[in-house]
Amino acid sequence: MGAVTLVSRATLLQALPPGNLGHFPGYPLGAGQHLWRAGRIDKRPWWYCNKGDCRFDLAPPLGTCHMGTDDLAGIIEILGPHVKPGDLLASEFLDKRTIWEWPLSGTLIAADFVSTVASGFGVTNELCAMTPYEIPQAWATALQQAGFQAVRYRTRFDTGEKARGIAHFDHAGDAGVRAGEQSHAIDASVRSRLESEFGLKVAPRPLLGELDLAPPP
Repeated sequence: MGAVTLVSRATLLQALPPGNLGHFPGYPLGAGQHLWRAGRIDKRPWWYCNKGDCRFDLAPPLGTCHMGTDDLAGIIEILGPHVKPGDLLASEFLDKRTIWEWPLSGTLIAADFVSTVASGFGVTNELCAMTPYEIPQAWATALQQAGFQAVRYRTRFDTGEKARGIAHFDHAGDAGVRAGEQSHAIDASVRSRLESEFGLKVAPRPLLGELDLAPPP
């Protein structure tokens, strides 16, 4: 066993996956488990991306659809890079989006980044927050090749105890209609939860006449 090398705590420590992931911890997502995804009302939700724009994208001909185990998880992941607690979130933004629900008809086995056992394989929470995405995508590729159907992870912008992200692997592109899928409007109750749980303020965009304009310089 080699000696421990001391490094700065400010150093990014997440490395590429090891060569053998055969005993990596798995988490069964059973039949009846509901997965959620938020998106625009004019687009289909179950899109499996392989362009490298999302954290756990696979390479063609496969792709990854990023979902959550909570109905707000997808919304927060959309909003996260753009808003912070206390910001005003335009209600018109939410009017153009919907929440999709997919009840699983069978069991999926997800590689479990939330398990403490994963740390023994070199997993840190940096995988779920680091940018750019090359290292997380390398992990997704290795785990898919090891036989896993998804990754279960802590999402970047939801610090709650229960909600988890699910990056599901499949063929790239639109998966079409899912059995049992439902869409839900982002209604008043959901908007109230965004305010109470995440500190956002949801309101219509102010009209020009309602703004206090500074005089020209």
